[in-house]
Amino acid sequence: MAFFDKRFTTSDGDTYAYDYVPPKENKAIFLLIHGYPSSRYDWRYQVTDLTEAGYGVIAPDCLGYGDSDKRVDIEAYRLKRLSGHFAELLDHDNIEQVIGVGHDWGSMVLSRFVVWHPERVQKLVFLSAGYCAPGIFFDVDGLNVLSQKQLGYMQLGYWYFFNSYDAEEIMSRNVCVSRLELLDLKVWLLTYMKARIVLPSSISGQ
Repeated sequence: MAFFDKRFTTSDGDTYAYDYVPPKENKAIFLLIHGYPSSRYDWRYQVTDLTEAGYGVIAPDCLGYGDSDKRVDIEAYRLKRLSGHFAELLDHDNIEQVIGVGHDWGSMVLSRFVVWHPERVQKLVFLSAGYCAPGIFFDVDGLNVLSQKQLGYMQLGYWYFFNSYDAEEIMSRNVCVSRLELLDLKVWLLTYMKARIVLPSSISGQ
């Protein structure tokens, strides 16, 4: 369909893949921002339900995900920059305002989008993670300590793995691992990651 698998290149050169279905009868348009590790494909059921009800939907693959460009420089992922990209995307399709929906990491991006471009947002919906105001310190170690006590594993323990010097090599060597195996987050955290990572003393208690 013409509405799906579209491409848009920002003014600073990044290309995004996205789907856009216009609304019917002047109904609202939903901007769906996925989380990690996901893509716009996660929204397929919501896209179907919303569009069948006459609402518009625009669902991009965020930078670094799915079919969008995958930059290797960290600065490319600054939230103000990404917010500007979404504003450009709306301009590209002549969309004035949206109902913003963010899931997981997408909630962080949506939190900044509404700060930098409040005139583009009618309403906000946050799923899994709530609104995060700018300038608030995100205590990863503290959250991991708390979740270790309450859940028996660290919810963001994988952050330590991603920051380890050999993470890229390990992940590249194990690309054959099935998605189904990785979906059992608790098992993965308690076995594979525990064996590979030296945790900060504030977490390990050593």
